[in-house]
Amino acid sequence: MIPRRIPLAGPGIAPPALFYGPADKRRGFVVDGVVTVCGAAYRVLGPDVPEGELVEVHPQSFGFLVSELVAMEAAATAAAEQHRANEEAARRVRADRDRAESEAANAALGFAFAWQAAIRTVASGMSPRGAGNGLHARSVVHVRCDEPVSVGRLRRSQGDLLCGAGDGAMGYLAEAVSRDGSGEPYRDRVTCRACQAVALRLAT
Repeated sequence: MIPRRIPLAGPGIAPPALFYGPADKRRGFVVDGVVTVCGAAYRVLGPDVPEGELVEVHPQSFGFLVSELVAMEAAATAAAEQHRANEEAARRVRADRDRAESEAANAALGFAFAWQAAIRTVASGMSPRGAGNGLHARSVVHVRCDEPVSVGRLRRSQGDLLCGAGDGAMGYLAEAVSRDGSGEPYRDRVTCRACQAVALRLAT
């Protein structure tokens, strides 16, 4: 939506306030076909501007109907709010889909013991090429045993990774947790191939 330009006839030199003043100082009501702003009178040349209409005057001797400007601003605000709402709705849908896929994949592993998804922090994750929090682009999601596991020759203590990997250079395991569209936390999908392979052996 583009506001109409209203031609005005006014002084040859526009008042300085029209150049530097705020918008409300450049606005005036049409009285007897004239709008007065900043001490200068401008005659409205457009035939379709009714008496009492609020006009915003510009130094180049034209004006805009404030009602149209307000309508434009309201429409732009509404469009921006709708865009943000659409983006948020799409984000929620993606987050809920990610949760469903993660839970389905983790459930297929068939763990019969308490566990938590975890990421092994490494020193390279603190480098400029890392995430700055101990994680690296190649970090994978492991299975951390939250209770002792003893199946056949497999022995894992509480806090161990199912794949048997060490705690890493920093000796710390960060929980791998994401949030769905409602902000509720859930365990990330296990992506460590070694943990997946052990889970398949335990299930057979």
